[in-house]
Amino acid sequence: MPEKRVSPEAIEGIRSLHKQYPDKFPTPKLSQLFNISVEAIQRILKSKWKPNAKELKKRAENWEKRGGAIWQNNIEMGEVQTKLMKKTATLERRKREELGKTFVDTKKRYEQEVSTPFLGDIRNRML
Repeated sequence: MPEKRVSPEAIEGIRSLHKQYPDKFPTPKLSQLFNISVEAIQRILKSKWKPNAKELKKRAENWEKRGGAIWQNNIEMGEVQTKLMKKTATLERRKREELGKTFVDTKKRYEQEVSTPFLGDIRNRML
């Protein structure tokens, strides 16, 4: 089994690039561009099989399912963030920042109240 799957669109792209510009896109260059082995490029170029309309539709559906499964797996592993995840993280960060500001403001007010002479005098009288 190949190390990396190549989409049907990429396969068509490999074939068309090599057919139109064989001097610009020899097998090693295509291998580098598509990040697959030279042997895989040779197999793609050698193969003349083309799916009929029914097979093409089924392959497209399977490719979409595979893409969705890979995307979901990446989300679960934490490698990718969805828009909702980013929005939630942003809201949580803003909330923490606001709480931090409130805490700092409250602390400053407390320190100011404690350092005022009037309150200090009252505290000394109570002791």
